[in-house]
Amino acid sequence: MSRDDGFPHADLDTRFFSDAKVKRLARAHPDLLTLAIAGYVGILTECWGAGERLPAIDAWPELLPYSEEAVAALQEVGLLDAEQRLPERSWESWFGPARDRRQHFRDLGSKGGNARVANLQSTSTQETPKRTVERTLKPSTRSRQALTSSTPLTSSTPLTDGQKPVKNDGAAAIGRGVSSKTTETTTSLKGTLGSFQDIMAAKPPTATPNWPRINRVETCSSCHRRAAPGKWHVTRTGVIVHNDCPPAIAEGAS
Repeated sequence: MSRDDGFPHADLDTRFFSDAKVKRLARAHPDLLTLAIAGYVGILTECWGAGERLPAIDAWPELLPYSEEAVAALQEVGLLDAEQRLPERSWESWFGPARDRRQHFRDLGSKGGNARVANLQSTSTQETPKRTVERTLKPSTRSRQALTSSTPLTSSTPLTDGQKPVKNDGAAAIGRGVSSKTTETTTSLKGTLGSFQDIMAAKPPTATPNWPRINRVETCSSCHRRAAPGKWHVTRTGVIVHNDCPPAIAEGAS
């Protein structure tokens, strides 16, 4: 039997030690109670892991010494059957529902997966090529309008410089319109580029104004100290101040 038929855990009743069979075992064989209970739990978990009712000698826990007396005591109280296996009725009442639930979810997953695969195959073989062909062969709305409403060029149609008369349907008109739009766009870009170049080539204004300097001693109007020649200047409001005074610094004087 495959490993998928078992479970990594087992269902054990929390009232196990209150069960009548366990109490009978404790009364009939008190000296074997500990070994028999430990062996029974080991047999139970081993069977749940394998997914089948194994004989006691095969499912007995390896950490415990195998005891025929303990197995016989388990058989006596009904925890094991005549074949030294878990009773079939008890096994099916606990393991059966868990097995059925797992199979139910497996079937649902299989059906859902098959439905998704079929849907993807149907979409890839029918809908996708149809949309691709429509996008490839169907002309745009603007192209249809241009082909149906444009006036064909003839020898009597006014032409621009360098344009030759062409006898054709609306496609020629479309070509002429595209050429005209291209010329206008090029001219506009040239004008914008020229303006940008003129702005970049212009000489930037002087960052620091060239304030007048007079070679004489004056009194600063800000700090009222004497200012030597070259150490003061006249502000925009006509006031004489030191070069290092706040009014002068604010106006960028050196």
